[in-house]
Amino acid sequence: MSKGQLFEVQIADGKRLVDRLDEVGIRVTAAGWVKESENGRWCLYIATSLRRSGGDSREAYRRVREVIGEFPQPFWLDDVRLVEGSGQFAKAVQELHQLPVSPSTILLEERSFGGVYLEAAWIYPPRSASLPSRKGDPKRLLDGT
Repeated sequence: MSKGQLFEVQIADGKRLVDRLDEVGIRVTAAGWVKESENGRWCLYIATSLRRSGGDSREAYRRVREVIGEFPQPFWLDDVRLVEGSGQFAKAVQELHQLPVSPSTILLEERSFGGVYLEAAWIYPPRSASLPSRKGDPKRLLDGT
């Protein structure tokens, strides 16, 4: 998979992971795919209560890897970044969701967002909303550049 492309299968698997985390009692306050300007790779950002400011992140990542391991393979998540559930990213996403627009996914391009300068981002809707259905080839490119 190209580091510059985000595919529907990644978006769907990211959504499945976020939903499953919620099912097993891991609170997710915000989630989305972020393509950082520094490295040009798409990374699934998950703002969760598992990550606390100044705390050890190893246990949080271990727990999320356990949940990922429950899914049948292939499961298209190359890079997951856990961030504080009440940190900059979570707050920025929550501010987006408070805008007077429908609760669908949000695509951002080239900006500073939640403490990260990004090329693009694909932000999931709030947990109470569902993703819009998408038709077509599951490998169709979702281009945020």
